[in-house]
Amino acid sequence: MKKKMRNIWNAIQWPLILVIFEFCILFLLLGYFEYHEIQTQLDTHPEWSMAEASKVVNQILETKEGTNAIAQFLLDHLWILVLLNACLLLPIVYHFYKKHQHRFPRHVSDRSKIHVLFCSIALGLCFNLILTGISSLFGISIETESQLRRPIFWMICSSGIIGPIIEEFVFRGIVYDRLQASCPKYRASFFTTLLFALYHGNLVQIIYAFAMGSYFIYCYDHYENITASIIAHISANVSTLILLPYLLNLPFIWIVLSCVMLAFVGYYMFQKIRKGISIYS
Repeated sequence: MKKKMRNIWNAIQWPLILVIFEFCILFLLLGYFEYHEIQTQLDTHPEWSMAEASKVVNQILETKEGTNAIAQFLLDHLWILVLLNACLLLPIVYHFYKKHQHRFPRHVSDRSKIHVLFCSIALGLCFNLILTGISSLFGISIETESQLRRPIFWMICSSGIIGPIIEEFVFRGIVYDRLQASCPKYRASFFTTLLFALYHGNLVQIIYAFAMGSYFIYCYDHYENITASIIAHISANVSTLILLPYLLNLPFIWIVLSCVMLAFVGYYMFQKIRKGISIYS
């Protein structure tokens, strides 16, 4: 029992470490935002002291407009949070993953990688279109259009590439493998996917992450190689960052047709993956 609890703790501690690192970087960003606002007040009112400018800024931040300004600032600088978090943790996570690796990776053929690539793009965009449509019906705002105003190159590097790599090593490579040592495979899969979903925050992202997380685990198990789930995760994220804002600007009928076509492509490619005829080729 003691060994089982230790294995569970060794598994779930890594998502906690990810969250702690993100909060630390978040506080640094908030500190920078407040400092920038204070400097703006001092430039506008040179006669003020630092304490007076700080007091005015704190009063502004307590208002609704101030809260909205902070939220927009964090959204616009989300790529910094992801990039710093991943770059600081990735070497540590990769070292731990390689040191405690439980399965010998099998070869994934180029054909299989292409199947995973197109399936992930189709499923990621299809799920996002469906969830965005459902969210709009309930008046839930999703910040997809604002992605166009952010530095797309750095968004792709952080949320599109580096973020998925570290998440795959943490959730599929460490959490999932370690949970399998303490509970049946289906439970390990469910709890890993649940942790992965909760890690993503708001309700819409939790639903999306749970669906895609189940697919990522399938890829990882099917090919017994974390490269497959990394390709799947990167493909889904990058295609969403680049294509989703433009798809949402199409007329409604074209959005529906795009969703149907993506669902068909995703299903077709998933069947190619499931058959696995090219895993060892």
